[in-house]
Amino acid sequence: MWRLGREISDRVQARPYTYADADWPDYLPITLSKTKWKFNSNTTHYGISSEEDEHDWASIFPDGNGFVRLGPNKRLFALSVYHEMHCMQSIRRAILQEGYGSGHVQHCLNYLRQMILCRADVQLEPVMEDGSVAWGRERTCRNREELYSWLSKNMAEYRLWRWDQ
Repeated sequence: MWRLGREISDRVQARPYTYADADWPDYLPITLSKTKWKFNSNTTHYGISSEEDEHDWASIFPDGNGFVRLGPNKRLFALSVYHEMHCMQSIRRAILQEGYGSGHVQHCLNYLRQMILCRADVQLEPVMEDGSVAWGRERTCRNREELYSWLSKNMAEYRLWRWDQ
């Protein structure tokens, strides 16, 4: 219950954090607008094994690979969305290379399982007569372009800060 109260408090009122020890917000302190996406079952990108696929998957990661630097001492944090994407990459690579990081892949499967169940997306997905789930439905998502832009600025600020140290 305390955690839920902290989450609501963090989102409603910004308070100063030291980013030392355990004093940081639960979420990145930005508000992203909403955008509509249609999920597609068949895409020409994000396959498994071609050189283009490797490039497509790598292009998901922003400058800094989804890590941010926050607070006066620029403490390093990972964003869960990019931890999840890193895990997708690891599983994809394990499909391609027998024995690839099996311990890490197990971690990733556990992490993704827990994240999916934690978020418990309850949007209804109609089932077709053949038993498959219908694709092409519109979803409301956070605007990832705004996130990329924010992360790019954060990395640029960190590099300037590091240069001045």
